[in-house]
Amino acid sequence: MKKKEINRLLVFVSATLICLGATVIKQKEQGKMVLYVSNQGNDSWSGKLAKATPKKTDGPFATIGRARDEIRKIKQIKGLPKGGITVELAGGKYELTAPVELTSEDSGTDISPVVYRNVPGGKVQISGSRTVTDWKQVTDENVLEKFDPSARGKVFQSNLREIGIQEFGELGLDPAWELQEYLAKIDNQGEDWIGDAMAAKEYSKSGKKIFPRMELFFNDIPMEISHWPDTGFARIKDVLGKTELNVRGVIGCREGIFVYN
Repeated sequence: MKKKEINRLLVFVSATLICLGATVIKQKEQGKMVLYVSNQGNDSWSGKLAKATPKKTDGPFATIGRARDEIRKIKQIKGLPKGGITVELAGGKYELTAPVELTSEDSGTDISPVVYRNVPGGKVQISGSRTVTDWKQVTDENVLEKFDPSARGKVFQSNLREIGIQEFGELGLDPAWELQEYLAKIDNQGEDWIGDAMAAKEYSKSGKKIFPRMELFFNDIPMEISHWPDTGFARIKDVLGKTELNVRGVIGCREGIFVYN
């Protein structure tokens, strides 16, 4: 066989291998199922389209939990396809209203993996928090008169229930309630009848699970509940209660009656 003919044969074989390789890859991609999730989606849609149709009759799911439930349904009816299932999340923030639990029944296999990922180039944030929106200026005169004149016109409010936030936790407990209850027990100063420690004690008696009150963050910084004074401490001038109480060296009174500067 001449050299020129050998070269032509090699080119033909190489081209054939490339075509075969492309066919194998294409078949593999065809075997894989993709479900789409987007903030612009709808859980009543099929989840098989990355974007909604022009008439908004089909498109991606709206939540991760809906995609998980669809995979469970597929596994029960016909099993996972070869190549597995990939859930692609469009870029954006996904605010969960409840935990998304993945158990052994949500697992894939080496041949049919189950993968959750962002779309290429899309930045995804999954958060258990909710963004507080729909802020409105406070105009109620009865409320405004309680503020310093310089603050009036600068106070805004948002109705949490109207934006879908229904659970506020136990308002009597802050996130550090467990530490406060612990301190109340070890120093034997009777603090378990006041504040968070008292609230924790009462909730513990009921036998129900305790959830502290929700926290508010602004620019990733936790906000404190409004209090007085804004900074520093109010200095107690004199204690007027009759029953003296010593709290780790600080003298007070059980009645809580005092005069401050």
